Amino acid sequence: MATKAMTKMMSMNPSSSQQSLPIQSQPSSSLPIRSIPGSYGWPLLGPISDRLDYFWFQGPETFFRQRIDKYKSTVFRTNVPPTFPFFAGVNPNVVTVLDCKSFAHLFDMEIMEKKNVLVGDFMPSVNFTGGFRTCAYLDTAEPQHAKLKGFALALLKRSSKVWLTELLASLDTLWDTIDTNISEKGSASYLVPLQQCFFKFLSKALIGADPASSSEISKSGYAMLDRWLFFQLLPTIKIGVLQPLEEIFLHSFAYPTFLVNGDYRKIYEFVKNEGD
Repeated sequence: MATKAMTKMMSMNPSSSQQSLPIQSQPSSSLPIRSIPGSYGWPLLGPISDRLDYFWFQGPETFFRQRIDKYKSTVFRTNVPPTFPFFAGVNPNVVTVLDCKSFAHLFDMEIMEKKNVLVGDFMPSVNFTGGFRTCAYLDTAEPQHAKLKGFALALLKRSSKVWLTELLASLDTLWDTIDTNISEKGSASYLVPLQQCFFKFLSKALIGADPASSSEISKSGYAMLDRWLFFQLLPTIKIGVLQPLEEIFLHSFAYPTFLVNGDYRKIYEFVKNEGD
């Protein structure tokens, strides 16, 4: 979680915030209150060291497990990617929250701010989303958040009538494809047919658009969305490419949107022309 969010958690006046999700009060405890453990290290050196541990020397899971053991706490200070050298304005300093009891506080809007964050303090360019800040980047105090949330809920309510029928139809197509591949090739992979299945289901159920209306979208629509999401998240995820090549070429900078502009335009036109 971003440092600015935790700073707000410790200093915010509850009377100045929006209505929040109620959290059950916990019984009083005799355990002493302790300060949040952990360290951010020296400027530049600390974030780089944690970044290399996260992606290279330890991996994400071991990175967090070792720090839980070190600090004897599931809440601690550390740095998370992306960071130096080409992420201007991104603060890698975070307070991690790794247990269910503490995690519940992230839904309390009286103490949390969720503006312009995705992973830590990192937010991909809004050019990936047509120049708009989507609901994920809006704090609940912003008026646009309520509008987008209401639109999403209305969309889900409208489409709920066809969820089951569209899911069953998409699954039928999935199994037919797998059966055909087994008959012709003697084996079959589930990955591509499964992604095509989900893409077809979500397209028809949520926006009323049938991918079959476009052979390119029907065949590769899921891959277009995969690429669109991949380049947004790439600076924050471990790929498994030979190090240090992964650190040098994949985790050192944010990716430009022109890499997926063609895919984005095709999906946009599909939704615009075929959606209800």
